[in-house]
Amino acid sequence: MTPPETVQSIDQNKRLVDGISEDKAMSTVFTNSFDLLKSLCTKEINTGNFEYDLELMEMQRNLSRKHDPSISSGEPIRKLVYALSEAIQRTAQVLIKKNHAKKIIIPNQAPPGPLPLPPRMARATAMTGNDQRTARITKNRSIRPNAALPEPLPVPPRMETAATASDQMKSEFKDELLDDALLQPLADFDDEEFKLEDEDNFPDYSMDDQSGSSQSMEIGMEIPSNPGEQLFCCPLCSATSASGRVQRSLRNLNKHLRDKHKKAAKSLLSACACGFMDHNLDHVILHGKKCNNFSISILRSETEMAPTLAPLTCYRKLTTIEEKKAQPPPLRQPSVELVICPFCRSQVERSLRSLQQHLLSHHKRTVKKAGLCFLCACGFDTQQVNDASKHKKTCRNAIFTMHRADPE
Repeated sequence: MTPPETVQSIDQNKRLVDGISEDKAMSTVFTNSFDLLKSLCTKEINTGNFEYDLELMEMQRNLSRKHDPSISSGEPIRKLVYALSEAIQRTAQVLIKKNHAKKIIIPNQAPPGPLPLPPRMARATAMTGNDQRTARITKNRSIRPNAALPEPLPVPPRMETAATASDQMKSEFKDELLDDALLQPLADFDDEEFKLEDEDNFPDYSMDDQSGSSQSMEIGMEIPSNPGEQLFCCPLCSATSASGRVQRSLRNLNKHLRDKHKKAAKSLLSACACGFMDHNLDHVILHGKKCNNFSISILRSETEMAPTLAPLTCYRKLTTIEEKKAQPPPLRQPSVELVICPFCRSQVERSLRSLQQHLLSHHKRTVKKAGLCFLCACGFDTQQVNDASKHKKTCRNAIFTMHRADPE
């Protein structure tokens, strides 16, 4: 019988249970048994499909046996029905275990073969490289070539000889390296040879030691070339930290104070060796670029100055000061000597353009309207700047002064 025919036969037998519907215990046991047999024919036999059904069947059978009033009388038919239901349940469990064991792959079993390729891939795999190129050309040009593509040209004898000689040289060089390694084994070194014989010859550069010279500090640590990035010790960390010193750069001081001490950078005072003092770090950085003797000491402000805390100086780079020779002041030319204006008694440069510009800007008049004239040392006088400029080119004693013009 086919599975559909078997299911139909089970449904017909299940309808017979309606005749004993008054006996709830027996009708429940028969209904569960027929449902389990029907599920074995329609569902896939695995644990997920039958785990709930088997537990429900066992619970309902035990409940029916507990509340069955006729089982205490010892009727063999009722005991036989319960035994048959339990046997069907056990049989289903055995079938599930067997089906699960078949699906487990045996270790000694050979692995499955390769999956069959699609027709197009199988045809492409079977063709050689020459055939594939021919097929692509035929597809693109829609023509059939009369002959196959030519075979690759053979390598000339000279090239083969050169390649063989190169490989031979590589192998000989490798053999020589291996022979040298075998003939010269590694020596066993003693660890004591690498110990320092005299440790006192090496100075100890400690960050806590401020008594050393500036030259030793330059060797012990790398100092940035930018004066604004010199390293110093934070005075707020020196009293609380375990090492007694906390290295910070001038640019990161504001962030360090804000994150660790919850204070602003203005609460500290930066003092330079030249006498410059400021709370603003940007001003200190700009000062460091101009000052030749830049040496910053980080101090607390006057309101927070602790008497027990000494000011901590920064580690600075050793620099040299170039002494500039004093240059004598430049000699003044006669043309730039100062003269006194006859109107406002102010000093004006003794140049033609300066005198004319002074009269126009301060007195709102020209040389002619002001009644003045340019008088040269040789006796030449004029009220025009152009005439005075031309005379200045030819006269050796061209020194002009401003005087009042003689009335005509």
